[in-house]
Amino acid sequence: MVGYQRPGDALQGTLETDFPMRPSLFFGPEELDSGSVRARVLTPEPFAGALFDPTGGLVVNGSIRLLVGSGDMAGRNAVELRPLSMGAFGEFTNSVLRAAAAFEVTLAGVAPGRRVDVQVAGLATNQLFLLARVVYANGEYGLQPVERLSSDGSGRLRSIEPPSAPRLAGLTGSGQYLLLQLSQPHGLVSGVVTRAAGTAASGLPVRVVGQPWLAFSGADGSWLLVAPPGRASLDVQDPITGNSGTATIEVKDPATAVATSLSLVVAGPRVVGVSPPDGATGVSRISPITVTFNKPVAAASFGAGALTLTGTNGIPIAAGISLNLAGTTATLLPSVQLAPGQAHQLAVSPAIKDLGGAGLEGPREFTFTTETDQLNRQLGQLVLTEPAGGIASMVGSSGTAEPGSQVILVNEATGFTTTVLAGTDGSFSNSIPASVDDPLSAVLLDRNGERTPLPASRQIHADGSVALFSGGGVLEAATPNGPMQVILEPGSIPTKTTFKIDVLPTTEVLTLVNNTPPEGGAVLGGFRFTMTGDPLTASADVSFPIDVSKLVLQPGELPTQRTFALCQPIEQDGVLVYSIIDRMHYEDGHLVTHSPPFPGLGATAAGAILAVPVMMAFGTQVAIAGKAVAVSDDAGLVSNEEVAQGFAVRGGVTYPMIPLAGATVSASPQTLAVLSTPALRPGAVVAHSSYSGAYALLFPNGSLDPDAILIRATHPRFPGMIGSAVVLPAASTEFQPGVIGNPLMRYHGNGSFLDQEAPTLSVSQDGVLLVGVPQVVHFNLRDNASAPMLTSATVVPGDSRALLTGLPLLSSDATIQVGSPHTTGTSSTSYDATVLARVAAIVAVDAVVDDQSGNMATNRIVLRIADPPPAGTNLVASSDPSDSIPPYVVSVNPVDGGIINHGEVVIRFSEPVDQTIVTDPSAVTITPPVPLTRVLSPTQTELLVQCGGLVEGQSYTVTLNSGIVRDLGGNSLGSSFVTRFLTPPSGVVIVPGTHKAVATLALGGVNFTLDQQNGDGALLADLPLGGTQSPTRLGILSLPPFPRAMELIPDYSYKRTTNGVVETKSLIAITGGLLGTGEVGQWLWIVDASNPTNLVRIASELASVDFTSALTAIKWSPPRLAILETRSEGSVIHHVNLQAFILGANGAAAGTPSPGVDANGDGDFVDPGDSLPVPTRGSFFGDEFTTEAPKRRVISDYGVAFGGSFEVAITPALGSAPAFFQVYYWEGMPFVPTSPNDG
Repeated sequence: MVGYQRPGDALQGTLETDFPMRPSLFFGPEELDSGSVRARVLTPEPFAGALFDPTGGLVVNGSIRLLVGSGDMAGRNAVELRPLSMGAFGEFTNSVLRAAAAFEVTLAGVAPGRRVDVQVAGLATNQLFLLARVVYANGEYGLQPVERLSSDGSGRLRSIEPPSAPRLAGLTGSGQYLLLQLSQPHGLVSGVVTRAAGTAASGLPVRVVGQPWLAFSGADGSWLLVAPPGRASLDVQDPITGNSGTATIEVKDPATAVATSLSLVVAGPRVVGVSPPDGATGVSRISPITVTFNKPVAAASFGAGALTLTGTNGIPIAAGISLNLAGTTATLLPSVQLAPGQAHQLAVSPAIKDLGGAGLEGPREFTFTTETDQLNRQLGQLVLTEPAGGIASMVGSSGTAEPGSQVILVNEATGFTTTVLAGTDGSFSNSIPASVDDPLSAVLLDRNGERTPLPASRQIHADGSVALFSGGGVLEAATPNGPMQVILEPGSIPTKTTFKIDVLPTTEVLTLVNNTPPEGGAVLGGFRFTMTGDPLTASADVSFPIDVSKLVLQPGELPTQRTFALCQPIEQDGVLVYSIIDRMHYEDGHLVTHSPPFPGLGATAAGAILAVPVMMAFGTQVAIAGKAVAVSDDAGLVSNEEVAQGFAVRGGVTYPMIPLAGATVSASPQTLAVLSTPALRPGAVVAHSSYSGAYALLFPNGSLDPDAILIRATHPRFPGMIGSAVVLPAASTEFQPGVIGNPLMRYHGNGSFLDQEAPTLSVSQDGVLLVGVPQVVHFNLRDNASAPMLTSATVVPGDSRALLTGLPLLSSDATIQVGSPHTTGTSSTSYDATVLARVAAIVAVDAVVDDQSGNMATNRIVLRIADPPPAGTNLVASSDPSDSIPPYVVSVNPVDGGIINHGEVVIRFSEPVDQTIVTDPSAVTITPPVPLTRVLSPTQTELLVQCGGLVEGQSYTVTLNSGIVRDLGGNSLGSSFVTRFLTPPSGVVIVPGTHKAVATLALGGVNFTLDQQNGDGALLADLPLGGTQSPTRLGILSLPPFPRAMELIPDYSYKRTTNGVVETKSLIAITGGLLGTGEVGQWLWIVDASNPTNLVRIASELASVDFTSALTAIKWSPPRLAILETRSEGSVIHHVNLQAFILGANGAAAGTPSPGVDANGDGDFVDPGDSLPVPTRGSFFGDEFTTEAPKRRVISDYGVAFGGSFEVAITPALGSAPAFFQVYYWEGMPFVPTSPNDG
């Protein structure tokens, strides 16, 4: 193809071209509604082949070589060789035929009678092989034998074809080829295909039955195949006429060819398809019925009775029939709407004949069942499965769409769509690229062109959990008494929530509750309920089946007369109690919840709980509801109305009712309990109040009816105290409590006992604080109960430091003066303080805060006072005026200790930095000193340092001064940043074409360089090490944008797939990725570097989608990679099982996560006694555990050994916090310091 630049095209990198497309299948308008063409534009790669001419040539790619000798080529032609994965041809291999190599060749111009010699490195010696070409035509797929071969004592292949015909011609043209190792020799089978009239039949597929061998007959009807010793059957079929022929041959001596002939026998037409399909259900009552034949039928034989449709009564249904012009498709259209929900039978007349007069053969009768009445049909559901290998399955249930209509599947996160046709029952299924949290939906298209969006109903996960969406749904789990259900109403889930239900045997539940039943009741079962994702806006309903025969009831008592509850067993104050979740009623063998006024299942925060249905004590259950609140003693008696309104007024003084969230509330007869007895008894059924203080409780009002009920509440904020309320019992309805009881916690006076928390303090400032300029700092205070106060704010000179000298400040060097308070709320206050400093300094300020209850705290505040900046205007504005987080270096090119390229150092920051980094000469320094030019990028996040006058073979150190380099909010670097680089020694030349060398490593006399191509593209280059002035570029591999670090993994043994072969290669792990909104994220590649001329990616994955984080370093300690991720809030080291990552990235099936077994401790999992890990996904596949630095602290360097069992790291200083060296893992366990000096 030739591409041209269009006139007027402003984009210099675009070309326009056109090319022909020839369809391989043709359809008539009655068969094909629409078609789509998908184009993939591939990244251009350098030509990896060779030029062959009549003098011969050689091309090598990996372990495969193609060789032509003198005279083998008719002219000068290009040849390209590309290895293929043998796993793609697994259907052709077995214990007898084993794949040894697979490759694709683009080749033309082989001279007549000549062939291309194929050699594959590492073959088994003294074995038999067969080279076959993968062929596909007219729907036939198989292997065409090309050449029989054998290997000698060194594994070199030689042809064993006879010198004269019949013989296989060898590799003579383009195609995909498979080299198979044979367990026994194969002999040649040749012949000719003829038609019934005796003429040659060309282009017909000839097969060896039960073998992969396939050949298409030539113009003279001839064909050539192979077969193993013994008897074999041959088959040929004409796909147009349906005529076929068979023959049986016997290979006695593989060295002697077997000749036979195949004759086509006339066959009558057959029905090869009906719509709706035979046995279909839920078929539309107004659908046309079509019958497809394998060959054209004669219109004269297609009479009025050619197709007959009958119902259950056997009477034919009035209908019109037609035959298309091609004579291959017949249509029956009923004149009336078909009866709903009934079986129908379609009969095809045996009088139908083909154009040659042959009668109809094969099945002629077919059945289907129509859909039920539309009003009674169930609503369709769109069910998703958790993506595996980046692919999610989407299934629409029966009745979801109109039969035969189009359904568009949509990934709303990526915009990817695919289209599928609904079946005759309205169901559909297909897959779509997606991640687990991508929103997926479907669009239904009806016959009128109307589009109906269909959101997902549920997503099924591999661990048995199920995600539901805003439409709600029903979750089921098996119990010994039948399925239990958890029902989520539509709208109760804002977007997506994932649930998991694990039913437990009653015996296990009793063990978990220490065999403590509820007071006067019994445990009836239990299940673990796990919920993650969006919190519910309405609680879930539960239907739990029980065995009524096992209920211990009173004589004559019915289950409907007893009260049940769903409870959560918890241990509180050393006592096991049952916290009530919801009330339950007996309905037809099930216990069913009815939430109000109870919180209901799922009303608490996400997580896992044990839910236990219990039978309450005998008696009429009274529902009690109310609020647990705290109020001052001075308020005196408080009414229920005052609790409801939230305050009481006494003598002009307002006393607030403070809700107590998390209070434990219990009830008992007043005649049997006094406040001195314990509030909690083993097995007591209790309630826990919500954030508003609300609770709901059940109390058995038995035969000994008490005069009153005592409600008691305890709360952690009131140790040793019991709040109480006495109420009279009254009947309750299903959803309304019979009693309102508000237990009160009393505190003294203004609430000093209740409020035990000091106010919190945050500080903000307007811009950068400058020397000699009085500027305002805002002190913002917030308390939990009362108005906070700033008692004092004082500069601490001894803890403050001058930036220039590092010495403590004098008392006169910095002052702070606090202004009047500004009330911003009932429990929040702000103050404006004026700060004046006479020198650039880090100023420590102690601020003392207090509240109305006397809770006092001292807060240490650090203010940074800077010199006025040199001239220079920031091109970007600060995104957060109150930003107090200092910037940090994300990456540096070259890496620390790397080789500089073109005299340039590129430093990337976590956020925009101030222009002073380029205008202040002391911001960036280099030793030994050389002239520097500094350029800040337009986004002010990347600094280019150009170094002049560098000396060959010299080490240089670049330092960023923490006192001068700062972000737009004035926050300085936590500590000075230091990086070192080397200049190439004399005689070492950087290969032309290298842009920015990020890192280098050596392997087997070859130097591998990680190169950034202007940040947008990147490649892995390699070249011989040594003193030559003309280094050679051996190989190039394109990488994703902005690689940062790489690590050598020498001689590692691994498997790409669970059932794959063991490979031992030298690998390179590479990380990188762009930062910023709109960027994809950070990536990890594993590259096979054992052949520098053919660098191959064997595994890759997107490792992080956080656009503020960067994978900045990588280290290898078998069997794990330790990858440093630098985030805005701190650093994390990921410990990645390399074998698990390779398996997961290559689509290994999910299962129970396992780290694998390395029996001999050599760092791999493929030796005898080893077992492969089962990939599990953390941040990415194989991410087994992580190490996190303290909050907002950045790890600058780290070391690992013994697969991460020993790990240390260095964290630079940050503000007043010193730098430290810490042991994170010791002998395989997280190291926990027991004294300040430990670790």
